[in-house]
Amino acid sequence: MPAPDVEARGLARGILSRIDRTTPSGMIRVYLRPGESPPRGLPVKIGPRGGRYVEYFPGDSRALRWRRRHHGTDALSREERLWVSVNRLHGIEARFAETINEMNEIAADLEFPSFLSREEVQERVSRYDELERLSRSLRKMVERSRQRLYQELESESIDWLSEVISTEMLPEAVAQIHHVSDLGMRAGIHAANTFVLETRPGVFREDPLMHPIRAIHKVSSDPDSHFEESDSEIAMWALDRVFAFDVVPEVRYASVLGDGRSGHVMRWVDHSGDSGGTAVLAVDAPREALRSRRIRDDLIKMFVLDFLGVNEDRHLRNFIIDPKADRAFAIDSGYAFWRHHEEREENLPGDFAKFYSISLLDEITDEDEAAFQLMKDTVRRHQLEAAVAISQIFADYPGRRERLLRNFMTRTRKLLSIQSLSDVHGVIDIFGKYRSEES
Repeated sequence: MPAPDVEARGLARGILSRIDRTTPSGMIRVYLRPGESPPRGLPVKIGPRGGRYVEYFPGDSRALRWRRRHHGTDALSREERLWVSVNRLHGIEARFAETINEMNEIAADLEFPSFLSREEVQERVSRYDELERLSRSLRKMVERSRQRLYQELESESIDWLSEVISTEMLPEAVAQIHHVSDLGMRAGIHAANTFVLETRPGVFREDPLMHPIRAIHKVSSDPDSHFEESDSEIAMWALDRVFAFDVVPEVRYASVLGDGRSGHVMRWVDHSGDSGGTAVLAVDAPREALRSRRIRDDLIKMFVLDFLGVNEDRHLRNFIIDPKADRAFAIDSGYAFWRHHEEREENLPGDFAKFYSISLLDEITDEDEAAFQLMKDTVRRHQLEAAVAISQIFADYPGRRERLLRNFMTRTRKLLSIQSLSDVHGVIDIFGKYRSEES
């Protein structure tokens, strides 16, 4: 007599037979009940003990519909319930966009009524009125769905980020601090509010690519702006950590001067600016270093982060190249998520990319395309966690937080719709810019 399979034994013991696990790849694994059919299009796999299961990425609408249909919403995990709201919102937004597009097409036809018969004009006017009523209804549905999603996101939390937000670096953590002018350093437009500090040992975690105790400290230039620029820096670092891109040095809130001014610190890329060091601003990097495979991958990651964070200030002095470590790092991301960007939801990839160093990829290769698809896949799987991070960081600005969340979800959808790097048009030739600055 054959041994009962693992699901049958689970049922006999009164244990839930449907076990959800997150695999190392980030996919969700769901074991099937005996005789249960899988979602259409998802292959069934056999576990080490004979259990049948399917795997899917969070947000896969096929799997979510199947689980809701067969087992109700109670079968969904907390994250999957969020994905149901996301998918519902995306579906309504897509229908709303289709309605507006059809209205625009009809309006264009009616600009030249002489080419239409009276019946065709009446038919189009009637259809336009119908679509206008539908668009008003869909607009309200979009707003309600957004509100529902944002309320659900607010109830979520990321433990490590909560600790970062609630903990500032204070004067006792600092061994010494100097203004950049005292060190003969350039610091851009915010030089007056920029310092270099060294912490006491053990403040930062060990990282072979970062200086063990040194950091850049920037204070707010406007006391009434709270942590405006610092929030942006923290948010970009949080996105980098959520996606595990590792191209943004660690950032913390800081009040270390003892004069009431607050800001943030960013870890110093090891040996950057030191005598004999190899890490330099991109504008000073040897051109051959910019063609490295690893650095090209880092630049794609930076492009993705800047696109999602609406950071249009990435230029050759706002990222670091370390040829020896074969890495690139994004610095000075304080313009991301700023108020004057919040309503710019309709920026096309090409409009954005002309500000960005993605054009360092002089000729896009198959390896670049593969790296971009991997980045998109990472964003697809972790976009909800990233949205939760944004919600937490900007919790003190309720109206702004909602606009940023809407912007982030819109830009995420646009990023995922880009089929390849070759589809990102309007990119300036940064090699040409690099050569002109070099000369």
